[in-house]
Amino acid sequence: MEITRLRSGRLLDAAEERELAYRIEVGVYAAALRSAGGHPRVGEVELTELERLGAEAWDRFLLANLRLVSMVSRATARGTGHQEPDLFQEGCAGLAQALRRFDPRAGVRFATYALPWIRSSVARAIERQLGEPDQERRHQARRAWWRLAQQLSREPTAVEVAADLGQDSVRVARALHADHGVVLFDDTTWREPSDEAAQARLAAVLQHRVPVKRWLATLPRLESEVIWLRFGFAGGPHGYAEVGRQLRLQPNRVRRLEARALDRLRELCHTDDLPMAV
Repeated sequence: MEITRLRSGRLLDAAEERELAYRIEVGVYAAALRSAGGHPRVGEVELTELERLGAEAWDRFLLANLRLVSMVSRATARGTGHQEPDLFQEGCAGLAQALRRFDPRAGVRFATYALPWIRSSVARAIERQLGEPDQERRHQARRAWWRLAQQLSREPTAVEVAADLGQDSVRVARALHADHGVVLFDDTTWREPSDEAAQARLAAVLQHRVPVKRWLATLPRLESEVIWLRFGFAGGPHGYAEVGRQLRLQPNRVRRLEARALDRLRELCHTDDLPMAV
């Protein structure tokens, strides 16, 4: 099936996400039971049908979210010069990994959870192709990227950063995508607001990268930089240790700054003060 056709899946609402996720879960359990010899209260036919429904739910869930992969692969290809189809395939692997780990009981929309996985898979692919730059080159590229982002009020491309530094764009792209880390939304790093409308607003903002400076401007400088790096707006999501190295902070301090920033954003999501991503 062509990639352009795969990208045309209809978006799921929160209820559909939960229903499909539960079907997938049941299908996995049914397959495990059937492989183990069945269940005394459930026949072979029933288990096979549950497994089939789970597989259908998996396909539908992935199809509906391929636009997330397209968004990341297109932006990364434009910024680094890599081929979008190759990055798209890598992003699909990240999407599948996110779906395997997604817990519908956590109260987090799938797109919010999956985007860091997708970005990380794409960044890993670029790193494999380009190799590992030295630490000083990475820091130099990151500093230039951040400076240009503030000046341009948008994310600069690797070509723009390279021009600013007077360096080769491929080398700069390699530096910008190095040392990434996968961000997992767990109880210690992420809490969704209880109000569904506020939750939807925060998820929408975190899913869109273009207007990011507008809402990060509502935060204190350090909190803004932590969120920028942690959520992958600087080329790929980063772990606490890497953010700490870049900002010269202890990882525990980074964790506290992130929690405080997300608290502020959740509060803003209950008002009209937070610029919406469109």
